[in-house]
Amino acid sequence: MTRRSAVLSAITFVWAAVVLAAYYVYHKPFDLAQAVAIGTTLWSGACASLIIVTSAGAGRAAGRWLRLPLAGGMAALERAAFEGGLGLGLASVVVLVIGLLGGLHWAVAWTLTLGALFIFRRFIREWLRDLKLGLTEMRPADAVEWGLAAFVGLTLAIALLNALGPVVGWDALLYHLTGPKWDIASGRISVPSSIPPLGYSTGVEMLFTWALLIGGERAAAPIHWWFGLLLCLMVWRWGRRWGTGQTAWLSVAVMLSASTVPILAGESYIDVALMFYAAAGFGALIAWREGGGQDWRGLIGAGLMAGLAFGTKFTGGVVGVGLGLVVWLGAESAQRGRIRALAIFGVTVAILCMPWLLKNLILTGNPTYPFFFGGQGWDQWRAEWFGRPRTGWAYTDPLLLLTAPWQMSILGTEGTAWHATIGPLFLLLLPLLAFGTSARSRPLQRWLADGLVLAGVVYALWLYGAAQSRLAMQPRLLFPILPPLAVGAAVAFDELQTLAAEKFSIRRVLGGVLALTLAFTAFQSVADFAVNGPGWFLLGLQTRAEYLYQRLGWHYGAMQAINALPTGSRVVFLFEPRSYYCEPGRCMPDGILDAWWHARRLGGTAESISAGWRADGVTHVLVYSLGAETLERAGTEPFTSEDWQALRELEGKMTRLDSFGNVYELYTLEQPR
Repeated sequence: MTRRSAVLSAITFVWAAVVLAAYYVYHKPFDLAQAVAIGTTLWSGACASLIIVTSAGAGRAAGRWLRLPLAGGMAALERAAFEGGLGLGLASVVVLVIGLLGGLHWAVAWTLTLGALFIFRRFIREWLRDLKLGLTEMRPADAVEWGLAAFVGLTLAIALLNALGPVVGWDALLYHLTGPKWDIASGRISVPSSIPPLGYSTGVEMLFTWALLIGGERAAAPIHWWFGLLLCLMVWRWGRRWGTGQTAWLSVAVMLSASTVPILAGESYIDVALMFYAAAGFGALIAWREGGGQDWRGLIGAGLMAGLAFGTKFTGGVVGVGLGLVVWLGAESAQRGRIRALAIFGVTVAILCMPWLLKNLILTGNPTYPFFFGGQGWDQWRAEWFGRPRTGWAYTDPLLLLTAPWQMSILGTEGTAWHATIGPLFLLLLPLLAFGTSARSRPLQRWLADGLVLAGVVYALWLYGAAQSRLAMQPRLLFPILPPLAVGAAVAFDELQTLAAEKFSIRRVLGGVLALTLAFTAFQSVADFAVNGPGWFLLGLQTRAEYLYQRLGWHYGAMQAINALPTGSRVVFLFEPRSYYCEPGRCMPDGILDAWWHARRLGGTAESISAGWRADGVTHVLVYSLGAETLERAGTEPFTSEDWQALRELEGKMTRLDSFGNVYELYTLEQPR
């Protein structure tokens, strides 16, 4: 570069800087509030990603230490996903121990994070390298793959944006994030009797606790989203193994076409994490069996994932049962070999289950609290309420025991009686597996058979629970079987090419139907995000309070009013289980909606119940009046007319302090004159 060129370049640069600086002084692209909002969002995402990569490095180190045969039995992409999930599961146990010891403090969390980042730095670099290598394999090769990839990318992007917004999910407000928030306030883990679900396995909640400590509440849900991303990588790899790139992308698209899956991935929930652990355990078992079934360390890998499934959710235990049957069928033909394989798998599962059972034993006196053996604040009445025996389909609608797959697929919608949108593609494609058996390789036939064994066991146990109690009817409990079924659906679609005639191809026609279905699903996702998503909030164009009022309505207003009460106030909730936005230590939520019913079953009257509350230091009562009226109008069992009359008597004896749209009523529990 000549001297003249250098001078002219410098003048050009200075001139550009002056013009643009002067312009943006008067045309600011964003104000300070927007900059803070965008910066906070980036910080939350970065903290969640830091937890992921740190845990993944620990997962790879653990795999090396245990000598798990992952490199020989899994492709790079599947292995990276497996190690990431393993590290997250082991990290949850570490946070559990710290919480039981009373060390839930931001300084401890950051020390743990930075220390692990340093210790596992080499493994983190290796994991990131393998992840990058695997992702390059996923590049779409044609227009069909690009279309499917666009659907997957759009769905995951919307889920991530939802995850980065304020907390609005029902179960997150009930216990998934309320528990971690309360625990951080006290410095240690607890299981208050007002929120019995905190007695469940809380593996993912421990990760949320870690996220809250280092990145705030908006760093929690992205952890769950990451589980969804790792799951998609694993399912893609399965589809690619048994078909083309189109098969791989279609497998992921079918799984995400169950709209509730990406919705949950964008919330501080646990269901997608359970799906991941079930898939990772299944993948480890397949790798073990295809390796000849001789290396027992492969069974340890599968057992770790089954144990972490239980550590995510008690009902995740059915995953272990299903995988156990796959172990039994895939072991050596000799009886002794099968028993040995099942024992290795079972012992590993038991070891990973123990931390959560011990947590409950220490905190409540019952390792399976709130089930089976009672515990703090638990008695026969609450057990009956919680279990709802004789309320299942066997007693109310036996025909549903036969038609449930059709009903949940066709009628199921998120937010209605079925509590999930599964979509039509599973129901449409899975029966077509019967058409292509002659064209399949023996390994594919075996893989599909193992997947159907796992799915059959989980479905049978779910159906039995649904037959007994209405609380077990939720299709979300079936989500752990969706990953292998999604691959089976994609394989079934591929095999339709064997039915192609000279002038007509049913596969091409059905391909158009699938494209239209995915387009409708994508449109619904975009429309819902436009109406209910946190987009304006993430851009700093809407305040946190405005967004929460938009999504939660009077609930958020009631929580803000409670937080404004005098110091030392203590509020009992009736018919409202959510308390995340109430300051810790101030509220006693109605965690399983039994507070009034239980008090009445113990012989309480309006007078005696209020007197008991005052004796316990309660100063106020919040009644979710709309919820109570809805239950009364519906004649919901097991409430009686006397229960509702007693509630009205209680309200008449208290002084109403505030009303929130006739939805919530806040009362002062004054001493009687």
